Amino acid sequence: MDDGDDSVSEMTAQIPNTVIVQGKVFEIIGLSHGMLFCPEDFGFRPSMIHAACYDGYYCRYRIVRDRLYLDRLTIHSDNQVYPSLNGVIPKPGREEYGTMVYDNIGLPIQYSGAIRLGRDVFDRYFVPLGYQKPSAFGTVIEYTFNKGILTDSADRSLDAAAIRGRFKRDFNDLSNGAVVEKIDQALSLGMEFL
Repeated sequence: MDDGDDSVSEMTAQIPNTVIVQGKVFEIIGLSHGMLFCPEDFGFRPSMIHAACYDGYYCRYRIVRDRLYLDRLTIHSDNQVYPSLNGVIPKPGREEYGTMVYDNIGLPIQYSGAIRLGRDVFDRYFVPLGYQKPSAFGTVIEYTFNKGILTDSADRSLDAAAIRGRFKRDFNDLSNGAVVEKIDQALSLGMEFL
């Protein structure tokens, strides 16, 4: 498939949630057990910000002293309810999108499960829809948490290198007609190693 000549290639990559680890920013590219943060639990009703943010919000997390925290939240709530979050009052984000931004939240996250993180994405393996997969990154790390406490880590960068670019090749190959499955896969944050 040539770039730009099919509707799948014209769809939008999603703004990734990120985690700051020892001063470095990583994209969240896989979760073993649901979401890290659920805005509805805090009174929000997120609605799509734009084509690159179907969920209506995105987060930045930090790992500090082996503990996972929500550090920043950018959100559009269709009920216009923006309560304080861990004592933090939001500020307006980009006016054209009607978002609000919470900074320096410091909210402990009680997540139990694995999180896969990617860094150093190779532009030529970037897929223009959904979230990027391990095969597009130079650095891939997996962290395991128990109630928000880091219990294990593994460097999966060599595994990602062994399949470098595979997801993009598979995504661009429409010969089997599995467009819906490929879109679902691209929008998934599952732990498949693609």
